[in-house]
Amino acid sequence: MIRKLYAFLASTLFIATAFTFTEEGGNLAEKIALKLEQYRLTTPQEKVYLHFDKPYYMAGETMWFKGYLFDGTTHKIDSVSRVLYVDLIDNTKGKIIASRTLKCEGSTHGDFLLPDSLAEGVYHIRAYTNYMKNFSEDFFFHQDFKIWQGSIKNRLSDDNAL
Repeated sequence: MIRKLYAFLASTLFIATAFTFTEEGGNLAEKIALKLEQYRLTTPQEKVYLHFDKPYYMAGETMWFKGYLFDGTTHKIDSVSRVLYVDLIDNTKGKIIASRTLKCEGSTHGDFLLPDSLAEGVYHIRAYTNYMKNFSEDFFFHQDFKIWQGSIKNRLSDDNAL
């Protein structure tokens, strides 16, 4: 608790004094806003969002999606990148099952044809741009999906259903 208090006080003191030695005069809030705007222009952030036609799928179905590429600070459909990468990943093995490279000018659409032989389980979708790979993977789009296997051996019999 004491360490957190010292860290908070040190960071507050640093922020309060950081701009006092740079220029004479002016408002501190204006200086901070100017520095943040300069940072935003030199280091743009992107955000990706995908939405899907269904919350879960059967093996053999087509997984349809639409993707959007946003500027991370203004949240407007505008971005530095023009190519969106989307991966379908097996959660248990961490292996990429399928991948799509899509031209994206604000929004795009795509699909994954799920093979009939795909094992039942939870699968992961990851979407990103090449520029986003310069930063942490935490900024990528991530979503999990349940994929069911529709083979006869996995269906419930009348006795088991009761």
